[in-house]
Amino acid sequence: MEKELHENSLVFSQASQTKRMLNYFIDTIVSILFYFIMLIVIMLIMSFFSTQILHAYSNNMILQYITVFTILFFYYYASEKTRNKTIGKYITKSRVISKNGDPLTNRQLLIRTLVRFIPFEPFSFLFSIDTGWHDKLSNTTVVNDIQQ
Repeated sequence: MEKELHENSLVFSQASQTKRMLNYFIDTIVSILFYFIMLIVIMLIMSFFSTQILHAYSNNMILQYITVFTILFFYYYASEKTRNKTIGKYITKSRVISKNGDPLTNRQLLIRTLVRFIPFEPFSFLFSIDTGWHDKLSNTTVVNDIQQ
């Protein structure tokens, strides 16, 4: 499937399912590493101020879930906002674009990132030939990057 961008008349080919799956696995590994690094930083900061704060945090599952959500949200949103790609997409030479060829909007990126947190969202590719829920609901797609 070819997609033409209206802004500069470039033609992109849609990334394959295999490439999309590789993006997912790479980004999962990178986001887990990013999470652990950020968690260590957060815990060091907390322990610097008070070990009681650190102890309270480690016993509060809700705060831990909020931390995970915030860090993972930041990873995906910031990566795709700044360069239209995550580290996985850098490695596989692909990027996310709007289906109509316009630049990605903050709304599209917000929807795309939030939908990733729906349980079983990664399995949405099993029921679709070319897109997952985070693509459908945000009106975006992943394409092969054009080398310039």
